[in-house]
This record gives sequence, structure tokens and C-alpha cells, in this order.
Amino acid sequence: YHPEDKNVLSLFKKTTYIYDTCVTNTCETLSERVVCKNGLIEIEGSTISPIINTIIKNSYSTSVKFKYSNEEMKTTWVVPESVSHLYLLFKNNDVDGDNVDTRVLNIDFSCIKTLKIITFIEVNFDNEFLCLESLSVTNAVAIKFTEKCKMNTLSEIELWDVDETSFSCKLDKLKTLFVFKGYQITFKKIDNLKRLTVIESDYVSVPEISFENKVVHLSQSAAITFNGIDMVKYLQKYANKNVQRNSLKVPILFLNFHSQLKKKASGKCPNLFQ
Repeated sequence: YHPEDKNVLSLFKKTTYIYDTCVTNTCETLSERVVCKNGLIEIEGSTISPIINTIIKNSYSTSVKFKYSNEEMKTTWVVPESVSHLYLLFKNNDVDGDNVDTRVLNIDFSCIKTLKIITFIEVNFDNEFLCLESLSVTNAVAIKFTEKCKMNTLSEIELWDVDETSFSCKLDKLKTLFVFKGYQITFKKIDNLKRLTVIESDYVSVPEISFENKVVHLSQSAAITFNGIDMVKYLQKYANKNVQRNSLKVPILFLNFHSQLKKKASGKCPNLFQ
């Protein structure tokens, strides 16, 4: 960690000083000596100071890993334009969330194309994601994307081991939705989905969708609903309607998870920092 008190740095006069993590109140002295491996800088705390943004800009970082401390963000963090990949991690280890207040992150995500949310609890998002193309949420509880969210360019969502999470915003451009070990997951508005995968998940709710020209993989899951209709009843109703019209162009796919996705999942979450 780079210290808040610049006087601490006097201890390193006879050494080559570098550091790997910026903190909320980091001092400016020697702040340029940050480790920026493969364009990634690490930040820890809550409110992001102008000094930290200067460090990001001067190191030409394209990725930031932000360990959020669950304290109120007193000012808006405008992520520098050079950053297109953002990792959000929850620093608090209270996995049950009993002592965690719901937060709204005061972040300007305008330039972010890839967002990965890891080990987060009780967070509401009502932000604008003007450039976001890919969203991944891993090991999270009670994450809400409200109706105020703007995700007009989002094409891919992956949820790994996620509970009580909802998307109330429009997802007009979403093409791929992947859910693994999800519980109580809700989507309100999906119009152009091309690929739907739900594995080892319970109580997943999606709006009514047509299965024509789509790949659908549902396995080892329970209580999946389409527009409030149970999965089996919905699929039977849809199949009957399309058999009569003879217009079902692509069959619904029910694949064996262990043979088809073993290489991808292996029962574990993916490496999120590659």
C-alpha cells in the first residue's frame, strides 16, 4: 500500500521504492511509482481522490481492480477514459450481509466496456453504462440493477454463484445470458436474446421469449419461469404452438452439463483476472 503520510516514505531513501495498491487518502509523494502490470492498477477504499485518477492516467492503465470498503462514496468517481475494464470487489468479509447496508456506488461508468463484480453484497446500481458490452457477477448476494440503469450496449451477462439478484432495466442488446448456480435471479426486459444457459440454478425468472433461432440450454435447475409460467408448461405450450405452425427453425437444446461445459466451468468459478 502507498501510505497516506508522506513522512513514512523517508524510511525508503536507500531503496528503490515501488507499491502495488493505491488507498483512498494516498499521498502524492512518489505516487507515480505504482506497479501497473499488464495495464492493471489496484485501488482500495471508498472515495477516489484526484491523486489516484492522476496515477491511473499517468500509468496509462486500461484496467482497474477496485476493492470497495463499503463506506459511503462522498464524491463521484469519474473513471478515466483510458480505463475500459473494471473489477469491483467487496473488501468486507461479512458474507451473510447482516451488517451491510445497501449501497449505491457513486461511479461514472461511461467509458467502461467490461465490468466484473466479485464477492459483492447488498448493492443497488442505478448508473448509466454507456459503453458496457460485457458484465460478469461472481459470488454475490442482493445485487440490484434498477430501472434507472442504462445498458443500451450490453450484449453479454454471466452470473456465477449469485443469489437474489435482479435486472429491472431494459436489456435491448443482450445476446448471451449465462447463469451457473444462481438463486432467485430475475430479468424484466429482454428483447433480442440469442443464447440462454441456466445450469444448477433455482428460481430464475425471465420474460416471455421466442425460441426461434436461439440456443437454449437448461439443465439441473428448478423453478425456472418464463413470464411467470413454469418452464415445463411454457416449453410445452411453445412447442405445441410452433408444431402447429411448423415454424420452429432451431430446436431447444438440453445438453449434458458435465460433458459439454466441464472444460469451461469444472465446478469452479472462472479466473477473473485474465
